[in-house]
Amino acid sequence: MKKILLILILGFSLVMVSCKKDLLNITPTDRISDATLFSDANLVEAFVNNNYRDLTYGFYNAHWQAFLLAGATDETQSAYESYIGVNIINKGLLNSSPTGASFTGVFDGNAYPRYQIWASNYKYISQCNSFFENVDKVQHLSTDNKNQLIGEMKTLRAFRYFTLVKHYGGVPLIIKTLGLKDKFDASRNTVDECFKFIIDELNAAIAILPDVTTQLGKIDKGVAMAVKSRVLLYYASPLFNAGNNTTLWQNAADAAQAVIDLNRYSLVTWANYKNMFIKFDPANTENIFVTINQSGIPSEGHQDDYPWPGLTFEYAVMPFVRGGNVMYAPTQQMVDSYETLDGKLITDPTSNYDPQHPYINRDPRLDVGIYHQGSKLNNSMIDFTNPGGTDYDGDNNVTGYLLAKFVDPAVYDNTGIVLGAAQGNQPWINIRYAEILLNYAEAINEAQGPVNAYVAINKIRARAGIPALPSGLSQSQMRARIQNERKVELVFEEHRFWDVRRWKIAAVTNNITTQGVFVTKDGNGFPHYVYGVPNTGGNLDYDPVRIFKDPDNYFFPIPLSEIAVDPNLIQNPGY
Repeated sequence: MKKILLILILGFSLVMVSCKKDLLNITPTDRISDATLFSDANLVEAFVNNNYRDLTYGFYNAHWQAFLLAGATDETQSAYESYIGVNIINKGLLNSSPTGASFTGVFDGNAYPRYQIWASNYKYISQCNSFFENVDKVQHLSTDNKNQLIGEMKTLRAFRYFTLVKHYGGVPLIIKTLGLKDKFDASRNTVDECFKFIIDELNAAIAILPDVTTQLGKIDKGVAMAVKSRVLLYYASPLFNAGNNTTLWQNAADAAQAVIDLNRYSLVTWANYKNMFIKFDPANTENIFVTINQSGIPSEGHQDDYPWPGLTFEYAVMPFVRGGNVMYAPTQQMVDSYETLDGKLITDPTSNYDPQHPYINRDPRLDVGIYHQGSKLNNSMIDFTNPGGTDYDGDNNVTGYLLAKFVDPAVYDNTGIVLGAAQGNQPWINIRYAEILLNYAEAINEAQGPVNAYVAINKIRARAGIPALPSGLSQSQMRARIQNERKVELVFEEHRFWDVRRWKIAAVTNNITTQGVFVTKDGNGFPHYVYGVPNTGGNLDYDPVRIFKDPDNYFFPIPLSEIAVDPNLIQNPGY
């Protein structure tokens, strides 16, 4: 029976960026037979390019809300929890199946197809399998080009399986295509087997990929090595390394060091730090693997009810008066994680932190990541004063903070009001060099102790103008500082969601009541700050009380639809 391969038409063009030359062209195609596909080198390359899609969440749109995992962490409090489905995660209720919950649909199979983690990743894995079974048939494909494509697909298949393992733990390793008559009765492989396969795939890719590709966006050796760094860090972490095997930590440190030793990547200057998150710059030396939105076409299936062009990030995070809807508001817990300018935690009694002057002499990354009382947006001041503040709204002033990291000031006029239907065109950074340095610091601290962790983490702190960590930290003290540094440096980049799980501290970080700040004016017109539970105002669509069920919620339920068709597929405990 002739197999038919389907390469889905792109809803909006995505480009995976990893090098510095011509742009990767992801060419939409239609249904073609495998005989036709694998007889044409150009079609095969288009087929590989299409497999870059849907690797991460990032700014993908489901209906009209930006899609951010930050809403299910201690980083933000969503004003519309039930609408976007994030309340299912924040209440520890992932075993329920909310129909149409676009956020949690990635876990339970109820979202649009591109957001279903299990089905989507196995779809792409199947395409990778078909590629490997047929690539030797392709004519007029040079050895170098063939190795490039094989290396890309091995990296992509490894990334897909890594995504599945993060969500579900051990999953079935399927490395051949299945026909319509094949019986699907795969059992789950162990976590160790899955990680071994992923690492073997990446090693094979690294061995044949070119150092730098000739086409901007193609996976090269550096990208595969960076993915390997992340994979090995997760494998060494407590969630997967219950016995704390230090060899796994050393392997993770070695993988990060190998990326560092390429001498290809470096931290951008502080002057370019903010722009890194709002504009793609092909000369940026910190970017390793990046997704950018090219076309501004809405996500598939929503052209009729999607009035805004391109990404809707500003709409998702800014208040009504600035053309938004405050769907993700930073928490006080997140704000409190930023150190003072002298490099001390605000809980340190010698830090001179003043809760009535809370944003003075703080880590400069606070102003990059979060809009707070007195922040500037072009010529406008953010004002949460109640009553009368420009940015105060009784229904949507959730925490007294706004997410700023990815907000493009060019979308707003000089008074801070959105320019018509304008939207930003932010890149989504899947991997950047700062993560590699943090990976190394964490892994080497666990493998050998804190001595060799200082250099890497202090490079990141120096870029932000923060003093080096104090000498003489114990391993546990260094661990805590590294965890806080990741929280601050990588804020809102969808690391925190997974970090607290792999560290097995989510039972602490996610069993909280989120906090915010209330701003009034004293008799002299100066702001006065009161800290407490976020203001619900007239909006009852969220609950600041978070629940995380330990140990059940460290992994997610396999969609019931998948278990129904595979008798050997065992559900995760607690679901």
